[in-house]
Amino acid sequence: MRLVRGRLPLAAILVAILLASCGRPGVALRIAGVNDALPGLDSSYCQSGGCTGTCGDYPVLFPPIVQVRVTPPVTLEIRADSGVTEIHGDIWEGDTVSGQPVETFTLAGQTARFVSQAMAPGHRYYIAIDIHWSLPLNTGGQGHVYRVELLPP
Repeated sequence: MRLVRGRLPLAAILVAILLASCGRPGVALRIAGVNDALPGLDSSYCQSGGCTGTCGDYPVLFPPIVQVRVTPPVTLEIRADSGVTEIHGDIWEGDTVSGQPVETFTLAGQTARFVSQAMAPGHRYYIAIDIHWSLPLNTGGQGHVYRVELLPP
């Protein structure tokens, strides 16, 4: 009986770790020089593994537009939760997805920086960030969208 009681806390910790690996990691986007993360919306996702096998698509979303004063070049700073292996981004000029993106990037890891060659003050941009993750019981991808209006310093 003592052996069972001694292993109970270890079993509880293992169950908690496995349940935590069933969630979807989040992501935060900010522009270098601005302290706050941009407010965004979750978009489509796909998740598979021992926890679930589900996908969901959303129509084009309109997150709140945020005005930011910047000095070019504009640097996007992306920070994702544990388990994220890849960050992909598409940037469109304007308030929605229309035509081809003005820039596209793919970065490895949970924390990344992208220096834009196309973004400039006086324009609005729709930014889509897709993260891909791999956790012990769960793999998948999740999209996040943002809108920003860049203003001169």
